[in-house]
Amino acid sequence: MIDIHSHFLFGVDDGSPDLATSLNMIARAAAEGVTDIVCTPHFRRGVFEPPKELIEKNFATLKNENPYPVNLYLGQEVAKFGQMFSKLKAGELFTMNATPYVLLEFRYNEYTDIEESVFDALYSGFKPIIAHVERYEYVKLKHIERFIDDGALIQVNADSLVLKRGAQYKKRVEKYIKEGLVHFVANDMHHDREYCMKKAFDYVSSKFGEETADDLFNENAKILLK
Repeated sequence: MIDIHSHFLFGVDDGSPDLATSLNMIARAAAEGVTDIVCTPHFRRGVFEPPKELIEKNFATLKNENPYPVNLYLGQEVAKFGQMFSKLKAGELFTMNATPYVLLEFRYNEYTDIEESVFDALYSGFKPIIAHVERYEYVKLKHIERFIDDGALIQVNADSLVLKRGAQYKKRVEKYIKEGLVHFVANDMHHDREYCMKKAFDYVSSKFGEETADDLFNENAKILLK
């Protein structure tokens, strides 16, 4: 499996406080059969603004110290703010493994014009991935259909399918998968959360078929990383 949304990188947000914790998190992922992880530290204006140099330094350390058969890549989860695409174009923020794909986060309960951000991303030369779309209470199925038609890709969280923590979103995510509106399932891992990619893969495989599970946990991410 490939996990495209994670907070394994230490010392840059609320994901992992130190190197030892990050290595423990990678061990948990490896034990579940994860082969590739995209580290996507937060960028939230006024909350998490880790310097680019610190992210690069800590990522290099994590890659060098990683003893597990898991490939690590660098990206970023960028919460919407006014200058995000100009900063992405300037290289001040990270796309997914230096591809045109960018992982975008939005406000959970306060309406945000996500479609406008999709257009702005495409106009700026980026391919937007909407992070954990099920958490945005103002987004309905018809909106996700429009996002995809416009050119966005959709990611949901594994815990929304199989853990109590995400139970409130379960029916919503199942409906999106059934309608073919999901491209990636990822763990959005923080050090104090359960790693549940294998559990979610097995659940999707049993409910929607092995081919769907393979697309959502493997094949689509392979295309992204290339």
